[in-house]
Amino acid sequence: MRMAQIFIISGVLVAIALGLFGYKALVLNYPVLPNEEAQSWRVEAKIRFIPQYQKPIRVFVYKPQATNNLAIVDDGIVAPDYGLSEKQGKMTGNRRVTLTRRMARSQQVLFYQGVFYELKSSDAAMTSAETPKASPSYVPKTEAQMGDAESSPVDIAMTAMIAEAREKSADNISFALEMIKLLNAPNDERVGVLQNNLEKVDTLAQQASLMINAADIPARVVNGIALKEHTRNVPLLQWLEVFADGQWQAIDLQQQKIGVPANYLPWWRGTTSLVEVDGGRQVSTEISVKYNREDAITQAQWKSKKANVWISSLSLFGLPIDTQIMLGIVLMIPIGGLVIVFLRQMIGVPTFGTFMPVLIALSFRETGMVWGTVLFGTIVLVGLYLRAYFDQLRLLVVPRLASVLTIVVLLIAVMTVVAYKLGINAGLSVTLFPMIILTMMIERMALMTEEFGAKETRKSTYGSIVAATAAYFAMHNELVTHLVFVFPELLLICLACTILLGRYNGYKLSEYFRFKKLARSIEASKASDNKP
Repeated sequence: MRMAQIFIISGVLVAIALGLFGYKALVLNYPVLPNEEAQSWRVEAKIRFIPQYQKPIRVFVYKPQATNNLAIVDDGIVAPDYGLSEKQGKMTGNRRVTLTRRMARSQQVLFYQGVFYELKSSDAAMTSAETPKASPSYVPKTEAQMGDAESSPVDIAMTAMIAEAREKSADNISFALEMIKLLNAPNDERVGVLQNNLEKVDTLAQQASLMINAADIPARVVNGIALKEHTRNVPLLQWLEVFADGQWQAIDLQQQKIGVPANYLPWWRGTTSLVEVDGGRQVSTEISVKYNREDAITQAQWKSKKANVWISSLSLFGLPIDTQIMLGIVLMIPIGGLVIVFLRQMIGVPTFGTFMPVLIALSFRETGMVWGTVLFGTIVLVGLYLRAYFDQLRLLVVPRLASVLTIVVLLIAVMTVVAYKLGINAGLSVTLFPMIILTMMIERMALMTEEFGAKETRKSTYGSIVAATAAYFAMHNELVTHLVFVFPELLLICLACTILLGRYNGYKLSEYFRFKKLARSIEASKASDNKP
């Protein structure tokens, strides 16, 4: 009867999982395979500030802009209890939102969320623009304008640099590139004069924009971010746009060349701040970027909102980016657990528990297999020797465990510093190792050595490493990661398999080899008994 219940439960779980999977894949067109050609990105800006006492609040926020390579699919401001209005600049294209509220007390948290498509080159259309005029914030005075007055150091420096760049250039773009080279020249006193005597020339982009506009060439600063997969605390970047040949042309200040990478997303143009708050203090902004799987997922989300609201509301893609990144790792733990159960129940691989190899496999995601194994072996080996020394001191169990834990933490700190000095970046992820699990494993290995001998301990240690390696490859597989995150209902199949394996009472694969010698000895004894 119990076996019938197990088969019924497993069958129901598999049916539910396959039903949801088939509906989402066939009807709502959720992608089954990862890495499709089209790409989309989700950008989120989290704004925090503390309101001033009994003062009205006005928050000014810029929203990102579309480009020839990136199209805005959906974006908006999440700000409950705030009034909202938006204006767009004609020349700059800046989209600035004004949020207003009469009064607030506790810390305020506002969000900007947007989804962007990455367009193909054939879909990118160049738009024409009206010829703008240069808008210099400072124009150097000529000798005629100065008259008999003493020349200003700023005027002398700017005039000299503009003349030098004009002499070495042939058009607006080449002039801008030459000016950037001059501003990047080391130990140039003229650049120091500009920085010390003019406002808002702290960055290279601001300096270049000021100098190029002073030469009567339209130029402007562009503030934006680089779209990279699963990135938190994205830094703001600046580049330059110069008007030439009837259009604004971007210039990469770092590479000193025309054009910027296709993954650069312009947020706003100008030298003002991304967020300005009237009636608030301690303003902070944190930008996060997440690769939104495939274009098909976004389309499927839209379709699911119309066809089935409850599936759309339960989708993991509606969560904040930080939560999605965390769940992407957590959802892989049952896969690792299933691998460990299979290895122990069917193969007979000895391990130190079930969850320890899974946590070690999670650590290998950050350190890599080779360095992860080296770091794991080093910490455990040193910990075992020190634990044996503590045993000689006849420490009680709890102080001994605390001492071993302290040793593990110190080893992690020392190995991190050594790895950094050697230029090994993988070593910096060693802190993700489950310190408590390592401590308990060292204690368990020592006790097992005392009770069953070093041979059995080595078997369990090698088995744990093999199991962690197998779990790592299962949990780090791109297809498996994609399927589990897009179709989390497939974990019900994982649960059904685990339940079925839990009722397996047959021989393990290792036991066939284990009892093979016994079978041979029995056959040999029978043969000897049959001899006359």
